[in-house]
Amino acid sequence: MLGERNGFQFLQIVRNEVDRPIILLTAKDTKEDMLKGFNLGADDYITKPFDADLLLARIKSHLRGKKDEEVRYADTFFDLSTGVIKKEGNHVSLTNAELEILKLLYGNKGQIFSKEKIVNRVSSKFDVTDRVVVCHIYNIRKKLSEIDGDDPIENRWGVGYLWKER
Repeated sequence: MLGERNGFQFLQIVRNEVDRPIILLTAKDTKEDMLKGFNLGADDYITKPFDADLLLARIKSHLRGKKDEEVRYADTFFDLSTGVIKKEGNHVSLTNAELEILKLLYGNKGQIFSKEKIVNRVSSKFDVTDRVVVCHIYNIRKKLSEIDGDDPIENRWGVGYLWKER
């Protein structure tokens, strides 16, 4: 119904590229179609005709609900509420301090944070120093490499750390 592809095919492609909520807005209203949509990764399924105010409320709800849950970096998932990193059935857990540093870097992709800035941002929750930050970042990188084989944290020598875009 989209030309060369149908909505389900499009969903399969987009779900692998996007870590945002996906709401299907469709005329297909059978139980089987709805189940297929959810199984392919849709976060919500709305059938036509629909109420615009209800659609807007659902969009806001999904965006609000995704803030601190699970985010995706390529094929790797970060559960920001539990500190678990998952990929293809494998998982590793982060400590609370590691999780706070990961949230800071991941949530501000491309922005460089000096050790001092990281200390200032997470020291209210944990007793950290410059050296402790270096150790935590080393551990995060090691755990990410174990599960993903990739290191998305870049060290800009003498400046700080940033989360690289993939």
